[in-house]
Amino acid sequence: MKPLIFFLYLLIGVFIISMSGCYRTYEAVKLNIDTLPSSQTFTDQFKVYLKNDNILIYKNGFTRNDNALIGYYEAYNYDGTILKVDSIISLDSISAITQYVETTSGGMYFASAMNLFFGVPLTFMAVYCLACPKCCFGSCPTIYVPSDNECILEAELFSKCISRQLEDNDLDMIKYDIPSDGIIKLKITNEALETHYINKFNLIAVTHPSDSKVLQTNDDRITVIKELIPANDATSSSGKNIAELLKSDDEIYFRSEEGKILELRDKPVKDFIEITSDVKPPKDKVKMLIKYRNTLLTTTLLYDVVIGSQGINALDWTKKMNNDYTYAMQFKAVYNLFSGISIQCYENNHWIETGKFQDAGPINWKYSVTEIPVSDDGKIQVRLNFVPDNFMIDYIAFDTTESENNFSIEKLNPFLITDYNKQIRNEISDFISSDDNHYLITNPGYSYLLTYKIQKPSKEKVSLFIESKGYYNEWIRGNWINNQNVNYTFNLFDIQGTLNQLVTSWIDNKDLLEEEFFNAKIPLKEAK
Repeated sequence: MKPLIFFLYLLIGVFIISMSGCYRTYEAVKLNIDTLPSSQTFTDQFKVYLKNDNILIYKNGFTRNDNALIGYYEAYNYDGTILKVDSIISLDSISAITQYVETTSGGMYFASAMNLFFGVPLTFMAVYCLACPKCCFGSCPTIYVPSDNECILEAELFSKCISRQLEDNDLDMIKYDIPSDGIIKLKITNEALETHYINKFNLIAVTHPSDSKVLQTNDDRITVIKELIPANDATSSSGKNIAELLKSDDEIYFRSEEGKILELRDKPVKDFIEITSDVKPPKDKVKMLIKYRNTLLTTTLLYDVVIGSQGINALDWTKKMNNDYTYAMQFKAVYNLFSGISIQCYENNHWIETGKFQDAGPINWKYSVTEIPVSDDGKIQVRLNFVPDNFMIDYIAFDTTESENNFSIEKLNPFLITDYNKQIRNEISDFISSDDNHYLITNPGYSYLLTYKIQKPSKEKVSLFIESKGYYNEWIRGNWINNQNVNYTFNLFDIQGTLNQLVTSWIDNKDLLEEEFFNAKIPLKEAK
């Protein structure tokens, strides 16, 4: 039996929310409603999910009296209103109750996180996402840079790291016109219903000749590009010539034909495009650049198929995913085999795999470079393989010059860090400067502005990259808890059943997702 294609990228991480203060972490635990002792008072903080999809927050606990809960709660309704009520709630109206218990100590930094959950009312957009999770923006930490009095989205960090066991390094190029005073500002944001754990965040300045560009390779190194030329020919798996779509960096992109994904109902398959070109005079190898990003196919699998089908059991399942190293590594092996865009080169009458472009995430375009061998007669033949409709590919080009990797790298440290309340938080630098298991933890609506200074060279050019490491956890949505789907419940080992459900959900929801997803970011809690 073949493992599920690209599945690891979509598995939800553990649902952990850190409580206020330092050096303590907490996780959500489901209570058995039927065994709650009657006439007993519970003083902890609880979240109660009702069968009508509303959520009640009991900041100071409740008392069970016969078949009801008695206590003061805040109710978050999906019309955006907030009710503060001291009332009786029937147990028959409750789908689930969760509370937060301490699980570990040490190594975590987080200030007033639970204010978001139990003190500050949810925004309307957060409530909307709880009610309609398939419509809701979800990603990893997003990075913005200032441009003409606004902030431009430039990167998303460690998009494949969806649990603590899968924490990994990432490298992202950012476009930044460094001003004459050398002041650089970056904003780290959390605009999704997620908790982000940022272990390392470094700004890297790469100085290189002004007649060249520096980009990252598919294995996260830095390389130099001088002159790019488009491929001679590019053909889709159906035989269509798509060279015109790929010749320019213009966001007019190739995407799998609509019917291709239907083939997943029969078996795990991949789509592909084939690129050919000539190199004159012949040489051993050239550099190939690709610009690409994921579609929302993986988001559908995560939100609808994996989590939504499990209901309240998603809490137990994600706890296992977060804490069971062996289980997580099994999924990582699946991910390494079947995610991303595999690179095959035609040599000696055979297609030979030479590398892979990793998943980029659905939020921002990613540029990546790989080396491609050239045949003795100067021919290049490359095939890119990927899951149907999992990628948009905008631009492919080759650098055939004898460009040397002549550049220097400098790590920049922020001299000022402010939070969303415009409070100076320079101590955060100690938590993100190195890979040391001390985390900056952010929840929905949080943002930090980091300010750097660089001495610009007079003749050479400076390009910027973000070097990061961390992971993120999805929040459980209200109507996932109340899911009563009897036709399908996620089962990792039912490969074909999961693929069938994915295809059905994608066809039903693709238009809605692509219309609503990017408009459903959680508003930032920034002081005016």
